[in-house]
Amino acid sequence: MVLLHPSRNLIIHGNQTSALIWQLCDGARAVGEIVELLSAAYPEAREDIQADVPAAIQALISQGALTIK
Repeated sequence: MVLLHPSRNLIIHGNQTSALIWQLCDGARAVGEIVELLSAAYPEAREDIQADVPAAIQALISQGALTIK
């Protein structure tokens, strides 16, 4: 995934997982809902998902790729 933040003149790179998380951040889902969706899809990685999703969302926020409502 490659995102362009034009006002910051910044290019944000991400892997497939961060791209999926970014797509699920549609303004209608809470972080917990995203964790549950991904945990249901990838039950073998549930523990990692519970830690990684909030961290990925925070990274996207700090890079300006997401904003908090």
